[in-house]
Amino acid sequence: MTSLRERHDELQESFTTELRNAMDSTRNELQGARAENRETLEKLVRAQRELKSLVTQNAEMEKTLADYQEKVNTLSTNNSKFVTEQMTELEKRTADNLAESRGSMMRGFESDLMRIAEEITHELMTPQIDSKSAETADRLRRIMGSLIELNMRIEKQEDLMSDHKLQKNIRGLVDEIIRRSLDADRLEHREMISQLYKKMNEVVNAMHYPKYYLHSRLELGV
Repeated sequence: MTSLRERHDELQESFTTELRNAMDSTRNELQGARAENRETLEKLVRAQRELKSLVTQNAEMEKTLADYQEKVNTLSTNNSKFVTEQMTELEKRTADNLAESRGSMMRGFESDLMRIAEEITHELMTPQIDSKSAETADRLRRIMGSLIELNMRIEKQEDLMSDHKLQKNIRGLVDEIIRRSLDADRLEHREMISQLYKKMNEVVNAMHYPKYYLHSRLELGV
């Protein structure tokens, strides 16, 4: 009996030890699993935080990109508008300068024409004109020379000839000279004065109808 009891005690002690060891092992494994689960959970939480941060950064980057694109579009529109405005302003200044240059030049031509017309009028209004006077013929030839010189100057600037108001004034001036020439008492130098009027008309045509005038001269072989 004693031997059996001892054997029973040994088995019980062995079983208790194995059970304790198994429980300790299970406890250790459970603690390890918990620790591993806790670590995995922490990693998951960190990953979620990082993902959220990335989503936030991406949204901020998209907003920044949209703002930048809007600024680029605005800048492009403003630049295009600025260039258009500058081109328009340049065209306006060029047109104004051209008009001013044309007006100044035409006023100069008109002044010369009026001076020549006054000289012709003076000859027409002379109480006594000696048809054989060399001095009178010289004066008329000098006036003709002035008209020819003015005509040459006008032909060089033919592209700028376009002023309807001045055209009307000069036409009126020439018409007045022609009207006065019809006075029967002023025809002693008929041929010379006739040539002067013809040249005056050529000058006015060159000033106001340059293309037609030049074309006509080419057709006539002048």
